[in-house]
Amino acid sequence: TRAAEKGWTACVTDPNARAATVAPDGTGSTTPWANKTPDQISRDIWGAVNAVEQQTGETHTATTVALPTEKLRYIEQTRMSDTGSTILAYIRGNRDGGDNIVFKPIRELKGAGASGTDRLAAYDSSEEVVQFHLPGDHEFLPAFQKSSMTYEVGGIMNVGGTEVRLPKAITYRDGI
Repeated sequence: TRAAEKGWTACVTDPNARAATVAPDGTGSTTPWANKTPDQISRDIWGAVNAVEQQTGETHTATTVALPTEKLRYIEQTRMSDTGSTILAYIRGNRDGGDNIVFKPIRELKGAGASGTDRLAAYDSSEEVVQFHLPGDHEFLPAFQKSSMTYEVGGIMNVGGTEVRLPKAITYRDGI
């Protein structure tokens, strides 16, 4: 495809972005959030958010955390052990600028991680880091007659895709 020719990849599976598996400290030494406490889940999210700053020498900050839809709903609805607030509210309220982190549901993250596990993506969503190229309008060329009863209409179309410009400003956490 044209996107492959240009080296464009999906924002959630870029091979140049750093990926790591979350700590296997859930029930039975497992990684899925269903087996972890709210504090461990919060730690997993902060680890990804902080990794963006560390990987870029503090020149970029994670402004977006993307999760599979059901994982986002889980942190929206699950309460922290000692605060009475949800995991999501706790994260937003405990960082300078934490309210500015956008949490997005992206269904393509389900099964996108290593060994088919769910993936969290934390990244700086500025155009300097990641750019979505919107395809242009499809343009039809004039019809021409190929045979007595056959006409052909050619077309020109641009291909869109996602260009990851600074892969160090994106980090993945698999196994959630």
